[in-house]
Amino acid sequence: MGDIYTNVELDDGIYANSTFVDGHERSTSTSKLKPPNSTDKEAFEVIRTQVKELQDSKEKLEVRICPQNWMSFNLSCYYISNETQSWNDSRKKCIEKGADLAIISSRVEQVFIDDFNGRFWIGLTDLHEEGTWKWVDGEVIPKEKGLYPQW
Repeated sequence: MGDIYTNVELDDGIYANSTFVDGHERSTSTSKLKPPNSTDKEAFEVIRTQVKELQDSKEKLEVRICPQNWMSFNLSCYYISNETQSWNDSRKKCIEKGADLAIISSRVEQVFIDDFNGRFWIGLTDLHEEGTWKWVDGEVIPKEKGLYPQW
């Protein structure tokens, strides 16, 4: 059995620190938190600024870089072909490009896709069983929800 350390708050700002070695308590101490001083406040402000900068950097990095002639939306890439093809042929072309037909998972994404001009296929099919609609990732839309779920 190894050393075990505990740190328990007894009261508002007062902590008990205990060390147990091989199951036996070896030492106990209590401490009271000190009120923050100006150095602590300065350090806190530096950390707050760094966190804000990291959050801003993260947001900039979350923009998905898509191949030429593709559109980026919510970290996904979308390509609209000008070719007229069957659903199966369109899906094969997508897979050849390392993609798949679009799975619409939110109302916001539905609005984005609604803005495309022309006709196009999405990744929804009832090929395997008439009337049972399934996305290309295998998720089935329950019949009680209808074809267009309420996002």
